[in-house]
Amino acid sequence: MKIQDNPGSIKGSDGAYDNFREITEAKKNKIIAERTRKTARKLGNETYSGKFTGILVLELSSELYAIESAFIKEVLPLKEYTPVPGVPPFIKGIFNYRGKLLTLIDTSSLFKLGAKSAQKGKYNIIITTGNVLTGFMADSIKGVRNLREDEIREKPAVMSGTLSQYLKWITKDQLPILDVEKIMKSSEFLVDETNE
Repeated sequence: MKIQDNPGSIKGSDGAYDNFREITEAKKNKIIAERTRKTARKLGNETYSGKFTGILVLELSSELYAIESAFIKEVLPLKEYTPVPGVPPFIKGIFNYRGKLLTLIDTSSLFKLGAKSAQKGKYNIIITTGNVLTGFMADSIKGVRNLREDEIREKPAVMSGTLSQYLKWITKDQLPILDVEKIMKSSEFLVDETNE
């Protein structure tokens, strides 16, 4: 985020700063309207002013999925982690993240997708839900997108299988968006302390 040189001023189209106390209300409105036109996202010849949802597109077992950007703290290369006994198979272990020990989730294994990628688990996506931080493994990162409300659909009611219970939405071009909060609240994350 860029901070203005002078916090008590606003910049007009001529590049000059005008002090709020010295310009008329009409000029303020003109400058604000000009800024709005410049920053509005264009759809063909129309201006869209509705809500956007940011997503990160990632690859798991040669298939594309997405996570809402609001839940992502950071994306890092996957480095060392320590396996832990007595946990479900999709929990790869724990790792150090800025002095904190976090759980590392093998996302492909959780969704029972199988190992189809030559770059399995190359990235570690740091997910935040409330005060909880967790690492989600991803094979590759494909980029970020901003979705309009009309580009998001509810997941089809006919979907079945392990993955379907962890989907929140699906995009107009059939990209599944994961339900991060539901994943983190899943009973599958309970540790079996007798399995050692």
